[in-house]
Amino acid sequence: KSGDSGLPVGSLSFEVEGVHAHDVSAILGERGVCVRGGHHCCMPLMKELGVTGTCRMSFGAYNEKSDIDRLADWLEKVCLTFQ
Repeated sequence: KSGDSGLPVGSLSFEVEGVHAHDVSAILGERGVCVRGGHHCCMPLMKELGVTGTCRMSFGAYNEKSDIDRLADWLEKVCLTFQ
């Protein structure tokens, strides 16, 4: 799918094992990484996958490589914190 700029956009859904999606999204949000945690209007799929929810980051023409790097850095720290 393309955004308003005509450039490809997408989203990434993920979970951190053992940590609720709302907790992950709150921690990342406090550090300037904007993600959404929850069911994303697909509760039947979440139930089928056996997860309480996921985090989702949407990418667009306005994102820079530094945004993705920040997500990766803080997500790694979240994972290490809850091991």
